Amino acid sequence: MKKTGMTDATLQEMILREKGAAGFKEKIEIVRLLDKIRVDVIQIPFSAEEKVNELLIKTIAPLVRHSFLCCNGGSDPGSIDNVWKAMKDAKKPMLRIGLPVSAIRMEYTLGLKPPQVLALIGRLVDKAASHTKDVDFVAEDATTAEWGFLCDVARAAVKAGAATFTIEDSAGTMLPPEFGAFVEQLRCDVPELSGVQLGVCFNNRFRMSEAACLAAAAKGADVIRVSAGGQIAAGMEVMAEIIEQRGESIGLASGLAYTQVQQAAARIRQLTTGSVQGKDQGYEESGGVERGTLLLKEGDSLQTVGKAAKDLGYDLSAEERKKVYEAFQRLVHKKEIGAKELEAIIANEAIQVPPTYLLKSYVINNGNLIRSTAHIILEKTNGKITSVEGFAVGDGPIEAAFRAIEQIVGRHFELDEFQIQAVTEGREAMGDTLVKLRAGGKLYSGKGISTDIIGAGISAYLSAVNKIVFEENVS
Repeated sequence: MKKTGMTDATLQEMILREKGAAGFKEKIEIVRLLDKIRVDVIQIPFSAEEKVNELLIKTIAPLVRHSFLCCNGGSDPGSIDNVWKAMKDAKKPMLRIGLPVSAIRMEYTLGLKPPQVLALIGRLVDKAASHTKDVDFVAEDATTAEWGFLCDVARAAVKAGAATFTIEDSAGTMLPPEFGAFVEQLRCDVPELSGVQLGVCFNNRFRMSEAACLAAAAKGADVIRVSAGGQIAAGMEVMAEIIEQRGESIGLASGLAYTQVQQAAARIRQLTTGSVQGKDQGYEESGGVERGTLLLKEGDSLQTVGKAAKDLGYDLSAEERKKVYEAFQRLVHKKEIGAKELEAIIANEAIQVPPTYLLKSYVINNGNLIRSTAHIILEKTNGKITSVEGFAVGDGPIEAAFRAIEQIVGRHFELDEFQIQAVTEGREAMGDTLVKLRAGGKLYSGKGISTDIIGAGISAYLSAVNKIVFEENVS
C-alpha cells in the first residue's frame, strides 16, 4: 500500500479564521499533541505581516521529535534567512514557500507578470534550499491557473530545489473526480515531478475536501494537508478514520497513531475554539483545562489545584504547589479563578529562574528642581560573576532606574504594567511592586517587596528581566 503523508495546518487555519482562544502555551500543547500522533509535517503560522514569531518557533523547535516542523519563509530572501535562524535547531526543519499562480492573483496580489513570478519562485526556492533540502513550494489557487503556466511553475520549483510541490484548490469548487484527474494530468505533463513529493490542499468550503484529497491520493498525490478543525483543510480526524477503516481497499496507508488521533483532535478543538463549559461545573467534573471557562472554585483542594496546574503544563514541586494553593485561597473568595488567573498565580508564586542579573547597589538622585538620575550596579552571572554598571536619566526615579537596567542589559523592554501597593501600615510600610514586561509577544511578571518603593520596583523589574533572559537562552 502507498503511504500518504499528512501535513497539519491547524495553527495556520486559526490565523485564516481570525479567531481562536489559543495563546502561546496552548500553541505549544497543540504542537506536542500533533507530534505525539505522528503527523508527518506540522505547519507553523506566520503573522499577517509575515513576521515570524521567533520566540514561539524557538520554543517549539526542540520539542518536536517525530514530525517535520514547517514554517513559511515569506516573500523575500531576507525573511527566509530570518525564519531559518529561528527554526534551524529543529530535529526535522522544513521551509515552505507559497505564491499565487492564477492570473488574477498574480497581477493584483503580487503585481507581477508570469515570467517575473517564475523568476521569483526560482530565487525564493533556491534560497530556502540553501538552508535545507526539505522545501515545500505551494502553488496557491493552482486549479484556476493557466495550465501551461502551472506546469512551468512546477518545473521552476523542482529545478530550484523543492522537495515537495503542493497544489491548492483555494476555492474548493472542483468535484473530487475532477481533482483526482487534475493531479493525474499534472503528474503526466510534468515528468520532473517524479523525483519529488506531490502535495494537495483542498478548501473545505463545500465539505468536499476529504473526498477530493482521497481522489488525489489515488491518482498520485503523496501528501494531504489536514487540520484538526477541518474548516478550511480536510479534517485530520476524518481522514485518519477513513484510511484506518478503508485504507486497504483503496491502497492507502498513513503513519498516524490511529488510537490517539480522536482524543488529540478533541483536545485541539478545545484549545482552538475556546469552548465554554457550564458555569456550575467544577474542575474535576470538567476533566481538563479550557481557556475562558470556570476552572477552579472555592473549596477545591490542594490536589485539585495541583492537577489544574499540571494540566496547564506546569510541573510544580510540592513546595511550589503549596505556595500556589495558598495564593489561590487568598483570591478565590474574591473572584473566579480561570486558566489565566491560575497562570498569573503560578508566575508570581512558583516560577523562579536562575538569575542572570543580581542587584548589587543603586543610587538615586531625585528632586523637584532636577531630573531624576539612577546609578545601578548589577552582578552578572555567565560562567563567572562580573560587575556591570549603568547610569541613566528619567522623568522620575523609577523611570531612571529602569533605563539604567536596560543600559546594562543592552536592550529595551516594553513596560506593560507597573503597580505599587502597601502590604503593611505605618512609616515602615512594606511596598509590594508588580512589573509586567512584554517581549516576543509574551508577558513576563516580576515582584519586589521592600520598605523602599524604588528598591521594590528595581527588584520587580530585574525579576521580569531574568525570566526573559532565561527563557530566551534555553530556547
